[in-house]
Amino acid sequence: MQEYVVVDLETTGLDPYSGCEIIEIGITEIKNDQIVRNYSRLIKPQESIPPLITEITGITNEMVRNEETIETVLPRFRKFLNDRVMIAHNAKFDLKFLNYYLRKY
Repeated sequence: MQEYVVVDLETTGLDPYSGCEIIEIGITEIKNDQIVRNYSRLIKPQESIPPLITEITGITNEMVRNEETIETVLPRFRKFLNDRVMIAHNAKFDLKFLNYYLRKY
């Protein structure tokens, strides 16, 4: 692979179908086995971040208060991803959220 992106999500829970939301997208862009760019974007959820999620992720409601919503962030992420290969540490989990929200927005 000459070019790919490594993606990691933080969410407010385990299941997008029960209202859990993406609160951070982290991306590392790789070209020719070199890190080209690291990018992290906090996302303002519609609901408050549960205390357990703050404990796990370190992301607080105050941190996301003035951030953009998923409706704004996701189209830019889709454009950035384009046709590149995507790798994720917990791919099944992250893809469940990405597929849910990409269909929605």
